[in-house]
Amino acid sequence: MTNQLPRVHEIEHHAAERATTRPVVSGMHGVVAAGHPLVSMAGMRMLLAGGNAFDAAAAAGFAAAVVEPTASYTLCGECVAMVHDARRRESVAVSGQGTAPARATIDVFRRRGLDRIPTGPGADAHLSFTVPGAVDAYLTLLETYGTKSVSEVLIPALQYAERGFPMYEYMHRMLAIPETRAQFALYPPGGAGVFYPGGRAPRVGELFVQPALSGTLRRLVEADAKAGGDRAGRHRRRARALLSRRRRVDDRRLLGEVQRPAARE
Repeated sequence: MTNQLPRVHEIEHHAAERATTRPVVSGMHGVVAAGHPLVSMAGMRMLLAGGNAFDAAAAAGFAAAVVEPTASYTLCGECVAMVHDARRRESVAVSGQGTAPARATIDVFRRRGLDRIPTGPGADAHLSFTVPGAVDAYLTLLETYGTKSVSEVLIPALQYAERGFPMYEYMHRMLAIPETRAQFALYPPGGAGVFYPGGRAPRVGELFVQPALSGTLRRLVEADAKAGGDRAGRHRRRARALLSRRRRVDDRRLLGEVQRPAARE
């Protein structure tokens, strides 16, 4: 029997010129596209609260670090973007690429008996890490173009980490890969406890809570509340303090002067 159901693009609320596997979305307050509905919702919450597209982008970026860690989103990663300001009629590049720790010199690696930088998987994977640039990129975006405070932008991400979100199929499938589990057994310390609570990957639909990550986000919110001063100034001071501390920790960790954290995210 011939399938009489209309195709996706034929049941839209308006005309679509070509067939797609995604619905055509339109609205009055803007559109946020992301890899997960909760990430899109984080951005849309900023728009509905009177924020602009840059506030939404930063909120979505922080939320993705909570909801989509298996899709390479993380606070310890990088963020590069092209952004356009319609009012100023300008397009700029945001470079949140990480830099190497100041003490990651050739001599340091040679003293460890290494002839190349280990990239993992393995217990020395962290020796290839850069100083994270994503958080600085989001703060720079807010400072330059945003209207919301760091606390306001962080609320969705904090809630997802603190209250949890339902485990979804893609993330569960990635965590179930034997190689993924084997890497967590090696590095980072405490990672298996975060992503395999009770010794297994959470089932689809089970609530997945990240208390260590929510603690990190909570400290950022508390720092924002205590900072005082103008909004842009607060962003600058926070970014500089965060990066300065991160560089010091990375330098010391590279040289083995401090122990790795037990359950950092």
